[in-house]
Amino acid sequence: MDADEALWRAYVTVLASDGRVIGGGVYAHCGDPGRPSLLTCAHVINLAMGRDEFTEDSPGEAAVALSFPSVPDVRIQARVGRWWPASALTDPNTAPVCGQEGRWAADLAELEPLTALPAELRPVPLAVPELGDTLWAWRGNGDPRTVVRLRTNGTAGEWLVLEAPPTGFAVQPGYSGGPLWDRRRAAVVGLMVSAHERVSYSNMTTAVPIRQSYGIRGDVLRERLLGDQGSRGRLDPQPHRPVDRTI
Repeated sequence: MDADEALWRAYVTVLASDGRVIGGGVYAHCGDPGRPSLLTCAHVINLAMGRDEFTEDSPGEAAVALSFPSVPDVRIQARVGRWWPASALTDPNTAPVCGQEGRWAADLAELEPLTALPAELRPVPLAVPELGDTLWAWRGNGDPRTVVRLRTNGTAGEWLVLEAPPTGFAVQPGYSGGPLWDRRRAAVVGLMVSAHERVSYSNMTTAVPIRQSYGIRGDVLRERLLGDQGSRGRLDPQPHRPVDRTI
């Protein structure tokens, strides 16, 4: 079986109302395939709905469009079931200010489909990452030409610190919310959340000056979904360079 086949059956694309790709998502479970979740970043949902990316209020009954690379002709609507908006590290009751804070916490949305999910969709396990992991990420539409190989260099609070090789694609706008895929374990170990700077997306552009990006740790995702702080792993924080803004 192809190393990414299981992921393609779980990959989700979050769309704006005009059909633009805003970011990615994933259909995953925390150990029980019978209790899967549709996951993406809260700021991706905000952008898809035309809101400020750090809007704290839940979208309520408002719906967002989802598509699936494994079933390209299918598009459904989903609304937010559980909502953890991005929050400032200094005050969890306030939103971060884009460009002023290096990083933040939370930034997760669990979605409820308003119609049946495609039968082809299958959840993948959500696992705890390890330092030194090689991970893989794609733009939100799952285009294989956009794949980025990443190394897990360390942690920064709830985030993984990721480094791309000096050549090839780096993380760009449209990657947020997408799964960080561990081919060795056939599991998702985080969600892409941020990069150092915005870079214009182009299928022809392969070299960018800044190659560092960040993901929400899989153990943090499990903790929020399960409501169990004991599910958080023991990754040791590493020194990090502050991130500039979301992607």
